[in-house]
Amino acid sequence: MPSFHLFLPAILTSLGVNNEAPAGVVPDSVRFSFIAGGVVFIAAVAYTVFTTREYSPEQMKTFGEIREQDVRHIKTPAAAFYKKGLLWTIIGLSLTLLLFWYNSTSVDVLKKNCMCLRWG
Repeated sequence: MPSFHLFLPAILTSLGVNNEAPAGVVPDSVRFSFIAGGVVFIAAVAYTVFTTREYSPEQMKTFGEIREQDVRHIKTPAAAFYKKGLLWTIIGLSLTLLLFWYNSTSVDVLKKNCMCLRWG
């Protein structure tokens, strides 16, 4: 099922928002779509933050959601988490440096940046 965000620039263009821009400039319809998406995202996060209740462990026990025998202790040592975190940090930094090097040797940097944003 296609997402609404894919059609928002086309909808804005049909409403009269400019969809053409000089080379190297983002069209107004795309810019306004991005802003609208940001507003919707912030509104969703704010709604979640302000409407979600937090309960203490004592209150959770009264709901029957948690029992003493359900509470298990983590048996994995903290060093294992640090090793995995360090590994993922090194992988992320390596990919970032690779993309930086790839883009610094390019003539058409904007096109490559857009491809990286689109495909991750």
